[in-house]
Amino acid sequence: MASFIEKAALPMLLLLFTMTMSGEGRGRRHVQITNNLDPYYEITLHCRSKNDDFGVKHLGRNDTFAFTFRPALWPVQTLFYCGFQWEKGLHYFNVYEDIRDRDVCGNCWWSVREYGHICRFNFNTKQYDDCFAWK
Repeated sequence: MASFIEKAALPMLLLLFTMTMSGEGRGRRHVQITNNLDPYYEITLHCRSKNDDFGVKHLGRNDTFAFTFRPALWPVQTLFYCGFQWEKGLHYFNVYEDIRDRDVCGNCWWSVREYGHICRFNFNTKQYDDCFAWK
């Protein structure tokens, strides 16, 4: 029995520990949301996940709300979602989806736009040109 543990189980545990403690896949994530509505509207924002609730925030023009987290370990998929409300209505969007963002989004910087979408900063082009429709 000791032979199996020494030869198989212990190396597997060490490999699993190394994979979860290093690399881009499970590193800290930074989410930043900026109100870039034009014309000016104040946004009422409420972001949360299954385990965290950041409460209601109010963002004026060019104001930013940010938070940092470490994604859950496999097989759990981390998800942070927000409700955005201003004079034009109430919109929802997943500001961090593990499947969509884990490989491209160590820093998820979002710009709230009037024209039916929210845009993520693209570090290759240095612009907010990775846009998504509201849910």
